[in-house]
Amino acid sequence: MPDLIIINIIFKKVHGFSLIEEIKSEPELKKIPIIIYSGYTSRWSETTAKREDGLLTTAKEFVDKSSGTDELISTIQKYI
Repeated sequence: MPDLIIINIIFKKVHGFSLIEEIKSEPELKKIPIIIYSGYTSRWSETTAKREDGLLTTAKEFVDKSSGTDELISTIQKYI
């Protein structure tokens, strides 16, 4: 089992928010923290989702890719 899941929200066949809820519906995965790591704020044509939508899921954090890897690393460190 993973200690942490990092997920994008833009996929070809499924919306990342739906995938998060699907992951969290599995009893063995329910307690694993999820971090959304996405650059969708700079790719508006691909999704109608907003950052706030990501935070309404059961994901623990949202990190925008434009923030760079330092923010992602510090966010990961909070959970592992």
